[in-house]
Amino acid sequence: RDFMSEVNRLVKPEDQLYIHGRFNSDAVVFYRGGAIDKLDEPFEALAPKLGSGSAYVILPEGRSTARAFPQALARSSGRGPEGDATLVLMRIDLPAR
Repeated sequence: RDFMSEVNRLVKPEDQLYIHGRFNSDAVVFYRGGAIDKLDEPFEALAPKLGSGSAYVILPEGRSTARAFPQALARSSGRGPEGDATLVLMRIDLPAR
């Protein structure tokens, strides 16, 4: 809940917000208060777009991808039921809708 409170403070309702990766996003959507679009492209294609731009993405911080997120805007303190679902909020360079 604390993570999504920070996300909602940083990401305004009119901003583009996406989810990427495999994790149970039910709580994220619930605390956001509405649907969140998903990005389906592979992480390797997404990674170069992270860190700048006008859109936002929530994604899991896995062991193999942790180096890609030093500039995370927010990081969850929880790890999910499997112990491996720390989430991060990143800016992403995507074209406006």
